[in-house]
Amino acid sequence: MKNKFLILTFLPLFAAGQSSLIKKLYADTLTVDPVLKEKMIFKIQTHEGDTNALNTLRYNRVVAYRVNEAYHNKTSKEHEAGSIADRAHNKLSPFINPEGKDLTEEQIKTLLTLCKTPENFLWSACLGKVAEAGFVFLNNGKITGCINIACHFKQCDTAPFVLQTKWGSLTNEGSAKLIELCKELGVFYEVKQ
Repeated sequence: MKNKFLILTFLPLFAAGQSSLIKKLYADTLTVDPVLKEKMIFKIQTHEGDTNALNTLRYNRVVAYRVNEAYHNKTSKEHEAGSIADRAHNKLSPFINPEGKDLTEEQIKTLLTLCKTPENFLWSACLGKVAEAGFVFLNNGKITGCINIACHFKQCDTAPFVLQTKWGSLTNEGSAKLIELCKELGVFYEVKQ
C-alpha cells in the first residue's frame, strides 16, 4: 500500500516534467498495461538515477574483473552477493580475481554505449544476484563507479544508477554485446548449471 501512495504522489510530477524523459528512454514500454507504467514512473521518481550519470562520471581508468568464479563453478560455497566494489570504502570485493584487465578507450566507449541504450534492457531483474564479472571506474586510484554483471551475463547493474538500464535485465541482443566485450577482455566464463 505504501508504494501505491508514493506512485500516486509522483503522478503530478510525471505529468508536469517527466513525460518527455519517459518517452525518450522508455518508448518500448509506453503501450504496456497501467500497472507496469505505474512501476516505471515510481522507479524514475524514487531512485537517484540520472540519464547523464555515466557521462559525468570522473575516471581515468576502467578495469574489468572476473568474480565469484569458484562459487559459480561449484568449487566453493563462499560468495559475495553484493557489488564487486564498495565505493564508500574504496575497496574491491575479496572474491574478485585480482588480475583485472584495463579497458581501451574503444572498449570503454562500447561499454558506456551498451549501458546508455535503453533498447538493450528489459523491465525485469534477476533476483538473488551473485556477480560474475564487473567493471570498476577509478579516478586516481579512487573507485568512482562500477558495473556489476550477474545472472549468466544477463544482468547489468550500474553504480551510480543509470535510468536507461531500467531494472538491469539485458535483452538477448544486449547480453550478446556484453558477452562479446567480456570475452575480448578475458573476464567471461561459462557458468556451470
